[in-house]
Amino acid sequence: MKKISVHIKELDKKGKKLSFFNLNSEIVNFLYKDTVAQSTKSDQLFFVLLFFLSVKLNNKTALENLLEENLPKFTKLNDYFINKKGRLVA
Repeated sequence: MKKISVHIKELDKKGKKLSFFNLNSEIVNFLYKDTVAQSTKSDQLFFVLLFFLSVKLNNKTALENLLEENLPKFTKLNDYFINKKGRLVA
């Protein structure tokens, strides 16, 4: 496991004093700025996929459960569109 160290400077605080009372919120704000605000679309998709892979439903991950329940519906929809002579226009 990789260790992460966070250093918060008083200059970054713009006048607010860093204390144990606001340390949690300052770390959360720093991590938000570093991960979410500056992330790309593929980064966000990775974190959503990671969520679905980590949540367990009925002894399976949420992603496995979603695929198992909905894959037959997608194959039927795909077969329906393959048999159509027209095409979808965006």
